[in-house]
Amino acid sequence: MALCTVVLSLSAATHRYPIDFLFDFSMSVAASCVFPVLIYSFFWSRFNRRGLLWAVHGGLLICTVLMVFSPSVSGTAYALCPNARFDWYPFQTPGLVSVPAAFLLGWLGSVMPWKATGSRKPRR
Repeated sequence: MALCTVVLSLSAATHRYPIDFLFDFSMSVAASCVFPVLIYSFFWSRFNRRGLLWAVHGGLLICTVLMVFSPSVSGTAYALCPNARFDWYPFQTPGLVSVPAAFLLGWLGSVMPWKATGSRKPRR
């Protein structure tokens, strides 16, 4: 219920803005978070939970940061904030960088050795 309230409030507040950035962002998030996880899950047997979390969280974080600093949000006449100029990422779509980064993070999270803390006993 709270999530619905937040989403409806955001949609009511932004109904006058261009929706191009929402489309670019939603497609890039789907490509950054879902695609690497699906490919690794289907085709790589060493893919584990840590790799999944690194791929999803890292892909989402990178995608969000690149989208905020892209021309879709500022710097052009059709941007979300057309009068501001803080676009240092030159592409409209953050997926060009965030999808390969999510693949790299998924691989890195899966191959890094796991260090056990002293609070857990190993299973026998």
